[in-house]
Amino acid sequence: QDTSWQQLVGLSFNVPAMLLSVELLNRQRITAKKLQIAGFLLMAFAYALYGVLDAVQVNAWVLFAAYCFLNFTLSFGPNVTTFVLPAATFSGDTKSTMNGLCAALGKLGAVVGTQVLPVLLDLGLSYVLGACLVTCVAGALLTQVCVEAKAYETVLLEADAGEGGVA
Repeated sequence: QDTSWQQLVGLSFNVPAMLLSVELLNRQRITAKKLQIAGFLLMAFAYALYGVLDAVQVNAWVLFAAYCFLNFTLSFGPNVTTFVLPAATFSGDTKSTMNGLCAALGKLGAVVGTQVLPVLLDLGLSYVLGACLVTCVAGALLTQVCVEAKAYETVLLEADAGEGGVA
């Protein structure tokens, strides 16, 4: 019974994280590329923090707070920009095909993760957290290298002109 309310509290951090991401994008406080990179790095930090706190065996409430923070980071940034960047990055003639390809690759990553993470968990939680941390850093690096800096502004301009978009 205790775990039910703890799970509810922990997962409730997802909603404000998504709302903050959308608000930052809609008010053009940050580009989608920068938000995605910041989100990946924040997740990597949260995984490292949780791993360190777990390793030093802190009080359960401190670990729970780190879990809540981790949940926040999982829904901040990449959880929102995943839907924005493909639409903003690809040209109109390839947008739907490339959007589908990006979605398919995301599903492939989910399949690989569901197969690999249980094996890592058998080795210990630190291996799972380490793999997630490395994946987040790789995501930040790939975003830096592969995503155009002003991709999101294209979507905003299209939306302002009545051509679709997310604004």
